[in-house]
Amino acid sequence: MSHTVSLRTLVNRHTGGPIAALAVVLFATVCICFSVYSHGWQHGWRVWGVHTRDVPWLDLKVITSAVQTAAEGGDPYVANPHDPTGRTLNYPAPWLYIFSNIRSPGAIATFSLGFAAAAVATALLWMKSFGVRAGFLAGLLFVSPSLLLAVERGNTDLVIFTLTGLALLAVYSRHRFPSAMGIPVLLAASVLKLYPVVALFLLAAAGPTTLRRSAQIAIVLFAVWIGLHWSETLIAIGNTQIGAVHSYGRKVLPFAIDLYFRSHGQTVDGALLTRFFTVLCFVLLAAMSWLGFKLGKRAPFPDSITHRELGWLTAALIYVLTFIAGFNFNYRLWFLLLSLAWLIPLAGSRHPAAIWARIALASMVVLLFGSAVWWLPLVWFAQTASWMLFAAFTVLLASCVASWMETRLPVLRSRK
Repeated sequence: MSHTVSLRTLVNRHTGGPIAALAVVLFATVCICFSVYSHGWQHGWRVWGVHTRDVPWLDLKVITSAVQTAAEGGDPYVANPHDPTGRTLNYPAPWLYIFSNIRSPGAIATFSLGFAAAAVATALLWMKSFGVRAGFLAGLLFVSPSLLLAVERGNTDLVIFTLTGLALLAVYSRHRFPSAMGIPVLLAASVLKLYPVVALFLLAAAGPTTLRRSAQIAIVLFAVWIGLHWSETLIAIGNTQIGAVHSYGRKVLPFAIDLYFRSHGQTVDGALLTRFFTVLCFVLLAAMSWLGFKLGKRAPFPDSITHRELGWLTAALIYVLTFIAGFNFNYRLWFLLLSLAWLIPLAGSRHPAAIWARIALASMVVLLFGSAVWWLPLVWFAQTASWMLFAAFTVLLASCVASWMETRLPVLRSRK
């Protein structure tokens, strides 16, 4: 029996994990509400390590203010004067239609809290087979400063995480309607935020055979949409600025080093630093991919992947690709939760890749808890963890690709 097939039998059949995770979330929610009520919005959140500003639901307001700007005849991609911090719009245009009638503080708060509740519920669905210890760990990750940053800001990544997580579960449903709806939901999530399209590619290549053609059609439709909105997409991406300590990616560490030296009255060549870490990123990518391909040949991968494997691959690809892209805000790390159902049993097994799963989990914990806090030693520690997670995920991804090819290519040849 192959290592990968054996791994599937290691998944716990307990039901206490989601209850343990939910208990942690509910307790933290009560404490956060009390903290914000007692100390005000900004200081109340900072007690929990969330480095924020004194403006509730800041990220959602960049959309609602853009709606107001557009209604007055302005172009929020160029100037968005109604935004509390003057940010230009960095979201695709459909968000303007979704929130066209949402302007009051009460409505914004309701939607923001709804985003958070939906994201937590989706994550709990992915953890229905967790034991109590795994559930407690997941609950702690839910209330890490990085993930809470999305809640505090009312960020739309919570919506995209919900759509992606539910869609990945739906495509494996035994019922025809949810299964058929999974692909359109993934397409909608990809249009709204781009990166969920990786799940469509995974489904097109290795998902259930009945859905591969639908996934391929969805990819074509996504490409057509991007082609028609190419200039708008580039502007939206360009309007996003680096978030210093509460970001991850190959550009963040050189940016933080340059910021540190400038704050102490010294100068460094920021461009040279960026080039050095860019080269390091691709050298690490090549080296870890080579290790992963060697590892993958020792553990054959099934022809069709399960929902746990699909969740892991989606989460890992989103992290690795956004890391290579340069920088992304920490609330995108919500997608790491989709990898836990695969990583945790792997880390506790004797599988050849178990050590890399343990490195990934340890790096994940450090990154989620450390990278949103402005305490200098923790900043460097967290940024190092982000590179370690990049390396571990690259090895595991390359291992999955190599082992899948070992089993998939003979199947394709036999069909010919």
